Amino acid sequence: MDAAGIGVPAGIELINQAVKARQSIQLSDGKYSFRNLSYGMYRLVVTQPGFSQVSELLEIRSEVPVTRQITLSVQALKSEVVVRDPDTLIDPNCTTAAYFIGSVEIKELSHGQPGRGLIDLIATQPGWLLEANGILHPRQSEYDTQFVVNGFPLQENRSPAFAPTVEADGIESVKVYTSGIPPEFGNKLGGVAEL
Repeated sequence: MDAAGIGVPAGIELINQAVKARQSIQLSDGKYSFRNLSYGMYRLVVTQPGFSQVSELLEIRSEVPVTRQITLSVQALKSEVVVRDPDTLIDPNCTTAAYFIGSVEIKELSHGQPGRGLIDLIATQPGWLLEANGILHPRQSEYDTQFVVNGFPLQENRSPAFAPTVEADGIESVKVYTSGIPPEFGNKLGGVAEL
């Protein structure tokens, strides 16, 4: 009920973690009876938009009904400022300039031309240019892009005109390098795309 004693609709949840019991209902007239409850401690949570949440502990020890009358109070206006530590954007122990493209970015990728999803995604990273015919140019370098798939380097040219492309929807993450390329990739390279 509200402060005036009138029954109001509300969401009610009754929880007992010991017996893994959870009952949720949506009241329309403000009254409800829970039946066949095991003995023990229960948390009763009552919520309704515009009112403050009420949470109470109930103890059921016998067959005698336990009655609770909950009065909801109007929720006070409040403002909140949350200050968090910044994300770790730079690894101080890493000597390379690597950019990571995660699975969320890959899923949100707007699909353009068939077979160009991965190339278009890499081209959005700093240091990469895309020629009109789909050839990637890391740091203005011609044909010096190496793709590494699950640790295995692909030595041949991966431009769409020369080889079948790797589709973006089959990739979990991409890490691209344009400078300070780690020695495990070898060769004289302009850029590396590690899939």
